[in-house]
Amino acid sequence: MATNIYYIPKDRGILITSDFADIQKRMDIGMDPIIEYLQITISDFDKYIIRSFGFDKVDNNYFQKIKDEISKYEFETIAFHESTIDLSNVVLDAKHLIVGDKSKINLSSNNFKNLKEITFLSVKTFKGKILDKFKKVERLILWYENQKSNIILENFPNLKEFYIYNGSLVQLDLTENPLIERLQLHRALKLEKVILPPTVHLKRVVVEACNKLDRSNLSLS
Repeated sequence: MATNIYYIPKDRGILITSDFADIQKRMDIGMDPIIEYLQITISDFDKYIIRSFGFDKVDNNYFQKIKDEISKYEFETIAFHESTIDLSNVVLDAKHLIVGDKSKINLSSNNFKNLKEITFLSVKTFKGKILDKFKKVERLILWYENQKSNIILENFPNLKEFYIYNGSLVQLDLTENPLIERLQLHRALKLEKVILPPTVHLKRVVVEACNKLDRSNLSLS
């Protein structure tokens, strides 16, 4: 399937996909809202305000051809969905990284500048590795974390906000995250205990559908 580039006026974003037919089908049958997509080329980038880049079912060969052009821009969000990408020789200026379902990407802090937030939409299907510590990232969101939260958290020593949606872990260890201030736990059905740093100062805690959890140490400062 050919890979094409689309500008989304509603979001001021760029979508690069090899399967626009599926996107069109989902709009046609009412699964997704109908929005405008303008097919463009790389040479058109400077004509638009770009707040985000999204890659959907894109292979690494295509990414390598356009990575230098993308690295020229500063944007709010970059997202990878069902894509296999090698970031080893590029630096992306984005505040928020979204790692989507079935993506194979090795992540290093050296490949990003100004990155403050990372969202994994499915830790369960994430096929890459986190290669080093992201010391500037302050917010981390994990969906379907598959008992991998504690290992992932070790790479974010200055985290201030942590969110889990649909977790399967039994014990959450935040001792490597002494700056944590906001904690949200949603549908972590097996979670029994949260281990906090000794000097933590929680400012906001949200717990939903975590019926086994001992909440006695989750009081606010």
